[in-house]
Amino acid sequence: MDKHEQIESLQTIISTYGVNPQVDMAIEECSELIKALLKFRRRPTDVTRKDIIEELADVQIMLHQMNIIFECE
Repeated sequence: MDKHEQIESLQTIISTYGVNPQVDMAIEECSELIKALLKFRRRPTDVTRKDIIEELADVQIMLHQMNIIFECE
């Protein structure tokens, strides 16, 4: 999927679910990343590298949506 297709896909998601729910989802995903990173700092054996990568990916997807919503791109 090229960049144009990705943007179209994200715009469809925003249109389908709405701005406020997607902003809420961005907050939730950031919170999950924060929790995983804090857990890693406290007890590194309780969090895998894969866990951190998955949370980072979720946040990156939501950041792309926030860039569209707030017209940063």
